[in-house]
Amino acid sequence: MTLANPRMTIFCPVDDFCKELANYKQYSPLINRPGGQRGPEAGLAISEIMTILTMFHRIRFRDFKAFYVGFLTNY
Repeated sequence: MTLANPRMTIFCPVDDFCKELANYKQYSPLINRPGGQRGPEAGLAISEIMTILTMFHRIRFRDFKAFYVGFLTNY
């Protein structure tokens, strides 16, 4: 992970993984349940959420609020 742009070094592989997972979920009978999705759509994509959580664990902040306020809001 480079310090210049840690978001992109993590986001690109995570986004590729999420695209492959979406293709897999489309054809999996165990994942596609009748009834559809409940509630409103999420504001962030799954790959964005996974990137934020991966950065949180790699940078090793003690709590998520300190990570969000002290690091993530700068980006």
